[in-house]
Amino acid sequence: MPEEGAGAEETVRALWAKSYCPLRPRCRGGPSWHADLLFEVVTRRHEKKRSIVLTTNKAFAEWPTTFPNAACVVALVDRLINRADVVVIDGESYRLHEAEERQRVKATARKKGKDRPVR
Repeated sequence: MPEEGAGAEETVRALWAKSYCPLRPRCRGGPSWHADLLFEVVTRRHEKKRSIVLTTNKAFAEWPTTFPNAACVVALVDRLINRADVVVIDGESYRLHEAEERQRVKATARKKGKDRPVR
């Protein structure tokens, strides 16, 4: 019988690690509070042998800069990679490619606009 409560029948939890900048101490306990919260979610999923899909643009070695002063970072990473399939995607950023293309189009349009004769 599944547990009662939200997500009782959930078999996979998807998480997005917002790691493009360090978390700022805006609410509650700041960055270490965020790490503690993520640690709690990961620990509960780990204990019940439930799946987690997590995406991040930071290597695990860089997590201490994302969660500064968080004592649980090592244990958090340990629980995440235990029984895990880690897929590292190393390649050119599709978003970067699109942004560069937009810049080229804008520059070309500006240049054409300057070449027009003034009436």
